[in-house]
Amino acid sequence: MAGVAFAVEGDGVGFATESYAASALYTTLASLSGALWRIRRARLSRYMRELRERCERLGEFPKSFPLVPRYESSGVRRRVHGEYLIFYRVGIETIDVLHVLHGATDYEPVLFPEG
Repeated sequence: MAGVAFAVEGDGVGFATESYAASALYTTLASLSGALWRIRRARLSRYMRELRERCERLGEFPKSFPLVPRYESSGVRRRVHGEYLIFYRVGIETIDVLHVLHGATDYEPVLFPEG
C-alpha cells in the first residue's frame, strides 16, 4: 500500500504533501479555502478533514479510481469528493496528489498545460 503524507498547518485549513507535488497541492488547497470560507467555519473544517481523509485513503486502493479520459498515458487519476475532483498519480512508494479542483473548473489547462 502506498502512503500519502500530509502536514497540517495553521488552523487546519491548509495542508500539503511531502511529495514533489507539495507546492502545487498547497497552492491549490489555499485557493480552495478562500472559496470555501462562504461555508460556515464548522462545515469548512469538517469538509477539509473529509477531503484530507479521501486523499489519505487513496493509498488503500490507488488504482481503483479512473484515469483522466484522453490523458490515460499520463497516469493521472481522478477521485470525486462532493463538488471537487482530486487528481493524483500513483508513484512507486507514494501517491502524489497533484491538484484538488472544483468540478466546474476546466482542469485540462491546469493538469496538462502542454496540450
